[in-house]
Amino acid sequence: MTADYLIPAPFDPRLIVAVAPVVAEAAMATNVASRPIADMRRYKDRLRMLVQRTGSINATVLHTSQE
Repeated sequence: MTADYLIPAPFDPRLIVAVAPVVAEAAMATNVASRPIADMRRYKDRLRMLVQRTGSINATVLHTSQE
């Protein structure tokens, strides 16, 4: 992807990995989080795995629909 834009597309897979941890940390810092995250590194790893799995499912569906 190019860096020719300021606002990412809403379904850019990089968003969940970048934004969700920051929001979670802010919620925990302000005592708003109902379920604080004990291991932030593990949480980020799980998000990355989710994005990878979703991407491969989407690719499979797209490929199948083009046949």
